[in-house]
Amino acid sequence: GIGLSAVKAWLYYPMSGHLLMAISLSLNFFFFPISLIRVSLNQKISAPVGWIQMSAPAISLYALTIMAQPSFVEEHPDVTKFERVHRMIYLPCMHFLFALAVLGVLSSVQSLIARWDDFKKKEFSPAHAAFCFPTLAHANAIQAYRAAVNSFSDMPSGAPFKIA
Repeated sequence: GIGLSAVKAWLYYPMSGHLLMAISLSLNFFFFPISLIRVSLNQKISAPVGWIQMSAPAISLYALTIMAQPSFVEEHPDVTKFERVHRMIYLPCMHFLFALAVLGVLSSVQSLIARWDDFKKKEFSPAHAAFCFPTLAHANAIQAYRAAVNSFSDMPSGAPFKIA
């Protein structure tokens, strides 16, 4: 939630947006590993809650890909400085968040498999609609991540691996 608020603040007040994004990333880096461990080890947590945890790094990754774009105030940004800052700060954070997003998916699938016997016996409830959002948020974040890496990659189009 803070990551998307940071993007909205960044559009009008860049410094406060960067502060909110720094808070969002630090909270994500600190609490998400705790969430992974808790969902894996605590069988009392329901399947929808275990599935929802996938969205935490995905939303932060998506917000960071938006903030990595040049601001609208700079119609002609200094490309060399922008690329240097992007490669030094944004891309390593994006790569780490991508790894966390993949871990989140694996953990969510593992939590669903571990809880499947109990979950399949329950009636449908509105809480089961929670399975849609994390999956869509994850797909959106991965597409944005790929676009960010592609935009700063020196590899020709069609190459099997893109690096920046």
